[in-house]
Amino acid sequence: MLACCRYVEMNPVRANMVDGPRQYRWSSYRERIGLENRGLLNVDAVYPGLSDDANKRIELYQAHLKQGASDKEIELLRSACSRNQLTGNNRFIDEIEYRTGLRIETRSRGRPGKDS
Repeated sequence: MLACCRYVEMNPVRANMVDGPRQYRWSSYRERIGLENRGLLNVDAVYPGLSDDANKRIELYQAHLKQGASDKEIELLRSACSRNQLTGNNRFIDEIEYRTGLRIETRSRGRPGKDS
């Protein structure tokens, strides 16, 4: 979850649209670190789990963003987004399947090959 947040909140920075996530006005970053409270952000269990102390949680989250994502992590998330697929372990995917009532498969790109 935090990797996905980092990917989304750092996209404008990687695109050289802003110097940092704080400057991108449509980012959830400002609300996540307490600079705004628009009431639009659904807070998942992972972010509050960083720390019981709000200031420490913000500090840890900012450090997570500054750490940056590896090229492999960025490619994984880009690929999943372009294929409209989930990222996560089997437990997470099973939970989403249960909640939505849909079977979720990871498929390779392209159409199936012709039978010989």
